[in-house]
Amino acid sequence: MHQLVGRLNSLDPQASETLRIVSYFDVLIARNAGLDGLLRGAAVLSGTVAGARVRGG
Repeated sequence: MHQLVGRLNSLDPQASETLRIVSYFDVLIARNAGLDGLLRGAAVLSGTVAGARVRGG
């Protein structure tokens, strides 16, 4: 996967970044990350605050 990202980066940097983000969340899901982990990942990747309002919890 890393080789694919490297080759894609030379062809299309934006597509490479998109693939990196998808891969990041694929790993979180594969490791059974909960909502907190997914939000933390979104915050780190976006460089901003991320949150969720959970109803009926």
